[in-house]
Amino acid sequence: MNPPETTTSPPLDPLPHGSRAGQTAPGWSRNVWIWGGVFAAAIALAIGWWRIRSQQSTREVFEKGWAAVEQGDVQTAFQICRTLPRDAQAEPYRQLLEGAIFARRGQFEQAFSSLATPASFDPTAVRAWTLMAQCYYHHGHWANAVRAAQEALRRDEEALPARRWLAVAAYDLGMVGLAAEELKKIAAADVTDGRSLRLLGLIEKDRAEYPEAIEFYRESLHRQPDPPDRAAVLEELAQACVQVNDYDQALDALGDCPETPTVLVLRSQCFAGLGREDDRRKALETARRLAPDDLTTLTASAALALIDGEVDQALVWLDHAVAKHPADSATHYQYGQALERAGRKEDAQREFDLFNQWRKVEHEFSELHNAASADAENAELRVQLGRLAEKLRKPELAETWYKAALAIEPNLESARKGLSTLNGSVPGRRGGSR
Repeated sequence: MNPPETTTSPPLDPLPHGSRAGQTAPGWSRNVWIWGGVFAAAIALAIGWWRIRSQQSTREVFEKGWAAVEQGDVQTAFQICRTLPRDAQAEPYRQLLEGAIFARRGQFEQAFSSLATPASFDPTAVRAWTLMAQCYYHHGHWANAVRAAQEALRRDEEALPARRWLAVAAYDLGMVGLAAEELKKIAAADVTDGRSLRLLGLIEKDRAEYPEAIEFYRESLHRQPDPPDRAAVLEELAQACVQVNDYDQALDALGDCPETPTVLVLRSQCFAGLGREDDRRKALETARRLAPDDLTTLTASAALALIDGEVDQALVWLDHAVAKHPADSATHYQYGQALERAGRKEDAQREFDLFNQWRKVEHEFSELHNAASADAENAELRVQLGRLAEKLRKPELAETWYKAALAIEPNLESARKGLSTLNGSVPGRRGGSR
């Protein structure tokens, strides 16, 4: 509002001369203008303060609901969600909390429908995209989980929950390089986290990088001395130690593990390396009683029998091993050596031929695995890995790869058919989550 223009002629005065009402003090109109502006600014500040307080109050209520969801108290979270107002400021928070409740209940489709608005509202976007990554992962859409987690991290590089979903989804898709990179960032950001280091140890063990794997396993147990899967972590640590001939550390790790066939065979390998042959025999005898068809038990028992000169006994165990595990190349090679030692040259050559045949399949699987790690969007490549895993008589591994293919292309018929055939051919299998 501008002050009135001045003129040379006197202003019109509707009031009688001499009336005090018609007598205007100097600067009166200017003062009115100034105080009017101050009053308007005060109102604007009050409205702004009220909005900030309202938004703060909304956020505080939302955080209480979010904490309830994280604690698994869905009922309390639902009650809190109902108290949030349905206005423009509060609506993204209300929908985000609603989506979190749906996700906690396993109602992923409903969760997705609640997250569109929060995902485009800056204060809630990171949590919304992270929650979408979680929903996509549990829904079996791992490729979408990767993309959602990356979107959350694009908005906030320190969003650790999003980075966790990115790492696990990438790992299940076979993108091992990306998974390892993200797991290292998680381990650096959270010095109490042992799970990421355990998975890094497993990755390096599978890569045959045993010294690196050992360090990751050690640090994992240092950070979390008593994780729920402690026995499995110790067993994996022992496997890596055996590969570098550190038998004492392997035995120390196995000391707290239950006596499973795998643990007993690992102990037998340690005893062999330390020259404790009696302990080796006892461990293998116990393993054979527990699991007479276990491959590692049979091959380890045969190796000991050959050392003792008991070739016939070794042949009995190896014949049983190849009958139960016909796709294992190393067992065919070991059987061939035993047959050759027994003077059965033709039978030995047959086993060496089978070794070469299955070795080619294993090599093809390894090459495709490396290709899949570098190609995040190739679903057909993962179907091929599923088929090769089936050929190698590894149904659980085949199931993982078929699901990885479907995570990229949910309607891919070859993956659906492979998974359906696999589930129908394995008693008790119903295609559960990985």
